[in-house]
Amino acid sequence: MIFFEGNIKGKTVNCHEFSLIYFLGLAEVTRTHFDEIYSGDKGTQHESILADWQTKESTRLTILAFNLYEDYLFGFSNQVYQHKLNLDFNG
Repeated sequence: MIFFEGNIKGKTVNCHEFSLIYFLGLAEVTRTHFDEIYSGDKGTQHESILADWQTKESTRLTILAFNLYEDYLFGFSNQVYQHKLNLDFNG
């Protein structure tokens, strides 16, 4: 909870940002690389899905967090990420 509270304390967050921060705080790898995944100024960093530090579980968690934040099925219609998603979800 320290991660979550630290990232919302003193900020006005909507329900989408709230869920993104909560889900990215569930795994150690996404907590460690949070700044590479999301920035309040830049928003979600979609290229972080392809990062070498991503595990199968953290990739799924990141995609789930992006979907809740952005309210669409991120990654499934974009060919750039299709190979990575096929490996992670179908492997």
